[in-house]
Amino acid sequence: MKILAKSLFCTVFLANIAFADDQVAQFNTQIQNQLKQLQAQQQQQTQQLNTQLQAQIQKVHNDLQQQIQTLNSQLQNQIKTVQSQLQTQIQTVNTQVQQLAGKQAQPVSVPAPQK
Repeated sequence: MKILAKSLFCTVFLANIAFADDQVAQFNTQIQNQLKQLQAQQQQQTQQLNTQLQAQIQKVHNDLQQQIQTLNSQLQNQIKTVQSQLQTQIQTVNTQVQQLAGKQAQPVSVPAPQK
C-alpha cells in the first residue's frame, strides 16, 4: 500500500511537472509572439516617422531654395539699379568735365589798351 501511495504520488508529481513544463513552453511561445508583434509595430512606426522626417526635410529644402532664388533675384535687381545710377552719374560728370574743358578752351577777350 505504501508503495502504491508513493507510486501514485510520484505519478501525480511528475504529471504536474510535465503540465507546468508545457505551460512554461506555451507562455514562452506567447511572449515570443508578442515580441515579434511589438518589433513589427516598432519597425512600422520607425518607417512612418522616417517617411515624415524625409518629407519635412524635403519641404525645408524646397523652402530654402525658393528663398535663395527670391533673394538672388532681388540682389540682381539691386545691382542693376546701382549700375544704372552709377552710369547716369558717370555721364553727368563726363558732361560737366566737357563743359569745363570747353570754357577753358574759349579765348579770353582782353580789353584794348586805352590811349
